Amino acid sequence: MNAIYKEVSLSPVTAEQSDALVAMLSSIDFDGFELLKDKLNAYIPADVYNEDDLEQVLLHFNDLSYTCSEIPEQNWNAIWESSFEPVIVKDFVAIRASFHPLQPQVKFGLIITPKMS
Repeated sequence: MNAIYKEVSLSPVTAEQSDALVAMLSSIDFDGFELLKDKLNAYIPADVYNEDDLEQVLLHFNDLSYTCSEIPEQNWNAIWESSFEPVIVKDFVAIRASFHPLQPQVKFGLIITPKMS
């Protein structure tokens, strides 16, 4: 499979730095961000990633290091669907996908197909 995204992990990142980093990285086509403790993961389509642009942004931050990895193409929707768990509220209602078993002990059942819902 081809890599469609790159993940750039930056650290150590303070809360104050994260807002500025997100703004600056957005301006060079990064389009997803995950702020963790002392770390910022930034995501960019592999075909537009430019390490020189990234290095220019990082010149504004002292003592910041990064690693870059490729994220292989995956069906993210199918992965999310497979982890979707039913929600059961006592014996009143069960919220489930059609592929979950029927919950006969509840008064009402709500089926949601987890495609784009």
